[in-house]
Amino acid sequence: MNTAKSTDSAALSTPVCPAADTGAPRARRGKIARLPLALREELNRRLADGEAGADLLAWLHARPETQALLTEAFASRPVTEQNLSDWRQGGFRDWERQQERLAWARDWTESAQGLTQAAGDAKLSAALNQVLLAQLGVALEAALAATDEPATQFDKLVEMAGLLARLRREETNAEKARIATAKWDQEVAREKERAARPTFTNPQGALRMQKTYLDLYRPAGTAADA
Repeated sequence: MNTAKSTDSAALSTPVCPAADTGAPRARRGKIARLPLALREELNRRLADGEAGADLLAWLHARPETQALLTEAFASRPVTEQNLSDWRQGGFRDWERQQERLAWARDWTESAQGLTQAAGDAKLSAALNQVLLAQLGVALEAALAATDEPATQFDKLVEMAGLLARLRREETNAEKARIATAKWDQEVAREKERAARPTFTNPQGALRMQKTYLDLYRPAGTAADA
């Protein structure tokens, strides 16, 4: 079997991380953004299912959590069609990107077992490092897109460089540990082999063992030496 070919096939079947979006998530302060998380999650699912705006607004206003927020923070002003449209273009888009990341993570987890069988643990570790590097690149792109300040961008680059250096150190340490473990296993095997060999405390014991061996394998009808 061609191991390299099977490994390549497994690698091709691994999920591809969604590309970074230059519109990095930002803190939102609108009416919908300040609703409880569970309510926003339900709203996002309904939007993803294509529910009509009028039905969504009616559903939101029927929820006591919505009425409590509007009364406390917005002088009882209702959630409008424009509020919903703004959320659809903002918070909902962020949620969709998050769902893509979560789906990618689930797909990767499901593929990891097959990749391990095809490539082996050592190669799997290298593959996981490559995935992590790709994710760091995605995170860096989003972080740089979130600000126009050169000083802030420089700080993000320094932070990411530190993470990359740590990843490389961990990869090197893992390889050293793998080599050390292999050497240890070889030494244990040699010790077991030596322990299984017969030992003698004096030369006479060795001679008796030699005579016994010769007697066992001496051709029939051959006289032993006097």
